Amino acid sequence: MPKKPWIILLVSLCYIVSPFFILLQASIITNYPIIGFINIFQKLSIFDWILLAIYFIAAVSIFSVKKWGWYCFIVASILLVASNSIIFILRPYYAAGALVAYNLIISVAAGIFFRRELIAPYFNPQIRWWTQAPRYSIEYTAEIGYKPGRISAEILDISETGIFVITEKPLEEHTPYPMCIRCAGYRILVDAKVVRMKELADETLKKGYGMKFIHISAIEKKALSALILRLEKGGMSDTERLIFEQNEKKLQTSPRFVIQTSALMRVNNKTHGGKLKDISATGCLLKVPGFQTLSPGLPVHLTLSCFSRLAEINGIVCWLKNEENTALAGIVFTDPSKKTQETVKCIINAGKTAGAQLRLKTARPLPMEKIEEYALNSPYKIIHGVKKKVLKR
Repeated sequence: MPKKPWIILLVSLCYIVSPFFILLQASIITNYPIIGFINIFQKLSIFDWILLAIYFIAAVSIFSVKKWGWYCFIVASILLVASNSIIFILRPYYAAGALVAYNLIISVAAGIFFRRELIAPYFNPQIRWWTQAPRYSIEYTAEIGYKPGRISAEILDISETGIFVITEKPLEEHTPYPMCIRCAGYRILVDAKVVRMKELADETLKKGYGMKFIHISAIEKKALSALILRLEKGGMSDTERLIFEQNEKKLQTSPRFVIQTSALMRVNNKTHGGKLKDISATGCLLKVPGFQTLSPGLPVHLTLSCFSRLAEINGIVCWLKNEENTALAGIVFTDPSKKTQETVKCIINAGKTAGAQLRLKTARPLPMEKIEEYALNSPYKIIHGVKKKVLKR
């Protein structure tokens, strides 16, 4: 999972350990031991206990990265500065230098959290990238031919003896091709030849090709066996095995495992077909041809077919990106039902078993101009306004 900014973790840790250093300093100044029959804890007043508790409250507030946490931390910082000043007045044996140092450190720490990079996540949950659920990429592809003219293809099903792919560019029948298969975490280099071609009714620009592996080495055969085993464990379905006669013997084709990553998206009573690119517990990424009827904020109904599982889920379009006449649509699930959550969980677990790749950087820190835009909806706008006035002068 992506992690919180290191500065938030560091400052939280400093506030947690601060009470221990304060007690150690008090023990040295007053000559009372930390542990023993008569120790420093027995000399603490209610005011002292409250002061120590404020440090822990400040640490929890910083670590929360929530709006209430930011306000709580600022209030805690003001109370700590005031408390340190009162302690110096009531207990003059504390050095003035220590008072200044403590209050300066607290003021600088509070000032750090007025910076736009740190204040923005406290006031806008959309940019807390570390809170997003891990996403699992479920794209299975093959590259066919020699460089630089390699053809990119999508794998529909695979067995230990062959593969069925779809691609927009034509392949010649009975022609051998070098192939690089990327599937379920495996990268396998093998030669294959086209043995059959199929027109796809739903995708006019693409054709399907059944390809048989040829000249398979022992290493490639072992890798293909391991791949098939992983797909089987991930719950992929075995297509119907054909029986044919050869030399007066009845033979059966190798078991083929269908790799389904398809998705149907219903918007305003219109259905769009697409491909599931990745999925998490809270949403998914779809590749949909055309996006004229799509827009951010639009509610959608999804039918996901993945790892031999079918899921009906309601969602909302979070963002869109145009990519070569195709839309990449980020969908956030809005169906709170337990059944839906269990289905999504089963798909994710099946994907992990089948070698789906974890995408660690699912969300990245926003560009500085975006962070400033979000920060202006927080108390940072006060600092921003002061800066603008100073620059005008």
